[in-house]
Amino acid sequence: MILSELRDNTRSLIDETTPTPILTNVEIDRFINNTLDYCYSRIISKHESFFATTDSTIDLVNGTESYALPDLDSNNQTRVEHLLHIKVAYDGSNFRRAYPIEPIEIVDTNYQSAAYTQNFPRYYLLGNNIFILPTPTANATNAVKLWYVQRPSSLSEDTHVPAFSPLYHRF
Repeated sequence: MILSELRDNTRSLIDETTPTPILTNVEIDRFINNTLDYCYSRIISKHESFFATTDSTIDLVNGTESYALPDLDSNNQTRVEHLLHIKVAYDGSNFRRAYPIEPIEIVDTNYQSAAYTQNFPRYYLLGNNIFILPTPTANATNAVKLWYVQRPSSLSEDTHVPAFSPLYHRF
């Protein structure tokens, strides 16, 4: 179903089929997109590979631990919905899997020094950024590989279609 049909169905559900509706298309579209975001999140929480995965790379910069996540939408928010796998190559060629940590773990300096090595890289997410630990000591091109589930774009044009099966568009 395309956005204009979803909008018509929504108006029908709320019994607003009069020639002069109370809600604008913008308000209905916001409701539809919020509902779709909820559906995407629920589907991914149960079946993380339901949507196609995307991969991307990031260049490492000497002395920099924070990097912007790729794939920003029109509101400058990342479309990385769920990280599946990350590999880091501090030398640019020998990739090692990076493992997540919780941001609270960073305040524990004993844990930090013991656990963060280039042979056992770690990462955490904060906002639209990914933090790579330990901090790189040299530049390396395409040295971080990310595999992730991409958050689908919001529906904004009448002809846009949700990113999941039409069987579920009515939900």
